[in-house]
Amino acid sequence: MNPLQSQTTATQLIRYVCPAIRFQTGVALGLPSAARTATEALELGHRILVVGPAQKLQEISAYLSDSSKGLTDINPVALGLGLSTGIFVGHVAVPLHGGGSFNLGAAAGVLLVALVMGGMGRIGSMITALPHSANAVLAELGLLLFLAQAGTNAGSQITAAFTGGQWWKIGLLGMFITHALAVLG
Repeated sequence: MNPLQSQTTATQLIRYVCPAIRFQTGVALGLPSAARTATEALELGHRILVVGPAQKLQEISAYLSDSSKGLTDINPVALGLGLSTGIFVGHVAVPLHGGGSFNLGAAAGVLLVALVMGGMGRIGSMITALPHSANAVLAELGLLLFLAQAGTNAGSQITAAFTGGQWWKIGLLGMFITHALAVLG
C-alpha cells in the first residue's frame, strides 16, 4: 500500500507507520461539528487525532509532520489556470437552433471550471483543490464584494424613496422581516 495515494484513510496510514500497535483515530476538518470517521479518505486540511502509546505517537507525528504548514498555501498556477480557463469557457459562444447564440459569461464559466477542478482534486502533480482556510477566506471576500456592490446600487434608489414619502413602507417592511426572523429563527 502506498500511504500517500489519493484514497488513503487515517487508519491505513497509522497502520502503515506502526503496524503492530493498536490505535484509535479520528479525522476532523477544522470545525468541531465536522468530525469524520477514520475510514474516510484523507484530504488536504484534515486533522488526524490519534490516541496510543506516547513513544509511537512521536513517530507518527514525525511521519505526518504534525504541522498545519501548507494548509493555507494556494497554488497560484492552479488558481490562474482555473481562472483563465473559466473566463475562456464563459466567453465561448454556443449556437442555438434559431441562428442565435449564448455564452455563460465569465462568472459562470469560472464557477463551472472551479467545480470541475475542485472535484478532480489534482491534475497530474498539481493540486487543484483549495485548502479549507483559503476557501473560507475567498468565500467571505466574495460575499463582502457582493454586498458592497448591491449596497452601492441600492444607495442611489433609497434616497428617492426617502424623499418621495416611501420611508414608512421601508420601515414597516424592515420591522416585519426582523420580527419574522426573530419568531422563526
